[in-house]
Amino acid sequence: MELNDKLNQKYNQDKKSYEKISKLNEHVKKANNQMKQLTRTKEDAERNKQRAIEDKDKVAEKNADAAIKIAEQEIEKLKVNVSKMKEILKKSKEKVDSYIAELSKDPEFSSYINSIIEKRYNRKLKKYNKEKEQVDLIINLVKNHPALENNLKGMVRATERVKELDDELKKLDPVKDKKRIDEINNVEFPTAMSKKSSNKKMFMDFCIKNNVGIDKDFLDKLIEEQGFSHTKDGDIRVAKTLKNISKGYDKRIATYEKAIEKIPGAKVYQENMQKNAPTQPSEEREFNDVNTEDIHPAKKFKWWEIRKRYKDWKEKRNVKKIEKENSEKIQKSSENSEKFRNAYKYDIVKDYVDEKEEKIFKEALKDTKHADRDEER
Repeated sequence: MELNDKLNQKYNQDKKSYEKISKLNEHVKKANNQMKQLTRTKEDAERNKQRAIEDKDKVAEKNADAAIKIAEQEIEKLKVNVSKMKEILKKSKEKVDSYIAELSKDPEFSSYINSIIEKRYNRKLKKYNKEKEQVDLIINLVKNHPALENNLKGMVRATERVKELDDELKKLDPVKDKKRIDEINNVEFPTAMSKKSSNKKMFMDFCIKNNVGIDKDFLDKLIEEQGFSHTKDGDIRVAKTLKNISKGYDKRIATYEKAIEKIPGAKVYQENMQKNAPTQPSEEREFNDVNTEDIHPAKKFKWWEIRKRYKDWKEKRNVKKIEKENSEKIQKSSENSEKFRNAYKYDIVKDYVDEKEEKIFKEALKDTKHADRDEER
């Protein structure tokens, strides 16, 4: 099957048809609910029949039989209709899926799809590693500098106050409550925003002065989007909240790393690995950072330093092996990119990538949750 505009157009037509037909799912759900009700009606009629038999009431028995028969007939009709609807849905879905099934027979196409998802996951990893690094920097700052913790609390309180005022404004009547609306807009809003701005400035001034790489936009995002917990007395739990946020990033990072493991031939990029790698002794790190022998001249050892010479040879061999694998991967990726250079412009490919990316991520998320539960035990 050749990937081209004609094929993509046909795919979109079949997809559109399936999306229309998929409304049958609601009818299936409704029919299943009706069957449940009819089943209960039948069971009630069967109980009535049993009582009629015990009471030797022939009329009641006859009525119960009639009710049972009607319920059974209606249930059977619904079963037939549900079966037909499910078959229509199945065939329509299979028709849409058949396009990808056919394209996936080409190993290079599958490799191309995998490379796209690998890049997406690594971009997410890079983003979350960077954000976690920011959170951990802030954790250390507030731990060592109480004044900065107070600045953060000031920003959080001001943000919470702005939200409270927003919620209040939504409930006020523009005419009846004009005085209160003016007070909020002209006094209370500016006061809260000024408090937030001044606390942010003091926090960022300290970071700039001491060369601490806190991103001011991320700081805004942290304060705006994260709900900070409070004590019973209303004090903001800055340290606890930040630690929980950091743990949340750990879980996200672990999930994306697990997702990458599930992609054949995919790897976590070096820039993302370094964020989570354990600290190595300086001697080992020197070898791991080597790219070519030209950059770092060969070490010279005394003739009796056999173990050091062997270790040096082994590390160089590992470096060459990694470089060879990376080179082959880049070459293969380049070949695939050339063949499928314009593939991602097609809806059929976009849909498949999105679907596969979501599926792999859900599997990884499930694995990560299982791993967390096992550790808790």
